Amino acid sequence: MTPQQFVNLLITNILNPLLYVLFSVAIIVFMWGIVQFMWGLKDGAADKLAADGKMHMLWGLIGLFIMLTAASIIGLVVNTFFPGKWPPKTTMSPPVTLVVVPTDQIIKQG
Repeated sequence: MTPQQFVNLLITNILNPLLYVLFSVAIIVFMWGIVQFMWGLKDGAADKLAADGKMHMLWGLIGLFIMLTAASIIGLVVNTFFPGKWPPKTTMSPPVTLVVVPTDQIIKQG
C-alpha cells in the first residue's frame, strides 16, 4: 500500500466519519441550547434554564468552529503533501444530472 492510498483510506474511513459525527454533536448541542433558552424565557423570567441554554449555544458554536478549523487544517496538510486529494471523492450518493429543457419545448396543459 502506497502512502497516498493509506492517507486516502485514513481520511475516507476514519477522519471524515469522525468529523461528521462531531459536527452533528455540535449542532445538536447548539439546538438543545436554543430549546433550553426558549423554555427558560417562558413567562418573561430569565432563570437558570435560560442561562444553561446560552452556555449550550456558546459551546455548540465553539464546537462547530473547532470542527471547521480541524477540517481546514486536515485539508491544508493533505493538499500540501498529496495535491488534489481533499476533499476526498465519496461514492455515497450518485451524481446529479441537471437537465435543461428549452422553454419552447415545454407543453402547456390547461
